[in-house]
Amino acid sequence: MLSKYVIQQLNREELVVGNPLKGVSISMRRTGTDSTMVSEPQRKALTKNEHQRVLAYLLELDPSAGVVQPKRSRFTIEDRIARRRNAIEITLLQATTGLRVSEANALTWNDVEITKDGTVYVTVRASVSKTHKSRKVPILDDRVAMRVAKRYDASKPKNFVIGAPTDSSKEWDASNSKKQTTPLYLEFSTELGIPEFAVLRTHVWRATLNTIFKGKIDVVTRAAYFGHDPEINKSSYTDVTDTSAMLDVARELRRS
Repeated sequence: MLSKYVIQQLNREELVVGNPLKGVSISMRRTGTDSTMVSEPQRKALTKNEHQRVLAYLLELDPSAGVVQPKRSRFTIEDRIARRRNAIEITLLQATTGLRVSEANALTWNDVEITKDGTVYVTVRASVSKTHKSRKVPILDDRVAMRVAKRYDASKPKNFVIGAPTDSSKEWDASNSKKQTTPLYLEFSTELGIPEFAVLRTHVWRATLNTIFKGKIDVVTRAAYFGHDPEINKSSYTDVTDTSAMLDVARELRRS
């Protein structure tokens, strides 16, 4: 039951990778003293400090570092570097917007707005949103916003912000995207000593940002920012909700 109905769904939602029950023998016997099946629940969100450490690590990461020429492969070293660069860019984008992986991959330069003060907004189209409602949200870290702004290409508005590694006019395939980001998550799990990333993936950013802003931003604004269903947040939201307060708080948290 767990493998077929629960873990398969967790994989689809990218909350886990693989089947953690594989090879495990589960006893169905239950006694008053049997505690063999009791385990500590895994965290679904990072602390503010862990979140900032991951951002700093990714911002400093050179996509070409450690990449070697493949001996036998149809992919060149340039292809491998491009795939690693993509993994870094989409992770930074998700970590500072809470976008779902499908939403991040679907962004085109048409969906990006840069204001005079350098704030970068991205619009998730209704056709892409899980809730079928469009929303415009700011990138909550100015360093990542500047990184996106530097790559902004107004001459190719239909090209994707992330795009396929060797052709940004094409959307990055979901399975390839997952395949390339998984090693990156395992890497900073080890390098930064955050073991949760051994199993947690992109959904952790939504949980982390929601937790960081809980108590600082009202639930309606957070619901609008993350594009949650009303039932999930126990509140309804509208397209006119102003999410700029999220950016103000994010900047204040970073300064502190």
